[in-house]
Amino acid sequence: MEKSSIEDQFLKIDFDDEFEELDEEEIKAAQELGDARIETSENPTPHCKCKKIEGRPYCAVAEKWLNHILAKTGQKFNYTEVKKLYLSYLEKKLEPSEKEYYESNLKQIKKDLYRTFPALKGFQYNTAGTTDITQLKNILRATVRRNPELGYVQGMNFVLGSLFYHSSEVVAFWVFDILLNYYGAKKIYSVKLVGLHMHTQILDLLIEAVYPDVWVKMVLHLIKE
Repeated sequence: MEKSSIEDQFLKIDFDDEFEELDEEEIKAAQELGDARIETSENPTPHCKCKKIEGRPYCAVAEKWLNHILAKTGQKFNYTEVKKLYLSYLEKKLEPSEKEYYESNLKQIKKDLYRTFPALKGFQYNTAGTTDITQLKNILRATVRRNPELGYVQGMNFVLGSLFYHSSEVVAFWVFDILLNYYGAKKIYSVKLVGLHMHTQILDLLIEAVYPDVWVKMVLHLIKE
């Protein structure tokens, strides 16, 4: 499937739809890529201890995120369709000219996986000797393939780890994609960190306006951007 076609479908999804399991061919394709932990459950359970939403693969906290996104961006969310699109990025065949770039991204992703919330059970090795964070690697890999001009940037693992903690592989991928492409988060991860500097300046101005005493102490102690 061509990228433009994937993007068109990605932005035309419906919210209400029943959750379908992946078929055997999809699971086999994912396993052949070395990612056997692609979520296959009809209703995957979030790692968190928040209030669960019956029939949905996310908690009450993540539901608020989704509702906000749907209201502000006008986007719609269909779990089954997003899952298929998500898999299409994971299964995408690389051109010879792309392999070196993606391999360098994957190398850095693997370095950061176990640095991501290591105290949380879902991000540690389990007793079977496999890892529960393969799904986090999947999300990061799919994100790189969807945003090749951006690639993987350190820090993405913590944002996606937080989203995944409260939802599922597919939901976390979709929410992060919306943050990147509709809320300007791409600029935060850009080469010159333009968005990061912008947001720290905004935060500085807000602290000065709302907490002037704190702002003065920050200035005295050189705690500024």
